[in-house]
Amino acid sequence: MTAGHYMIAEDQTIVSGSVPNVVDALMLMFAAYYCVNISYRSELGATLEFLQRCLFKINPDKWTTV
Repeated sequence: MTAGHYMIAEDQTIVSGSVPNVVDALMLMFAAYYCVNISYRSELGATLEFLQRCLFKINPDKWTTV
């Protein structure tokens, strides 16, 4: 990734405007789903579940999305 910084937005509102790298941006986005109790969008369900199970090791053996 070549961007200088990343932003986290929810409902078209910027929550964090200067995240230094893609890994931190990904972790902040994922944490926001849990902290704010946001439901996964149906279009992103499989991607977010992959992050949850494979990268963050949360319930790695219990897949719900096919």
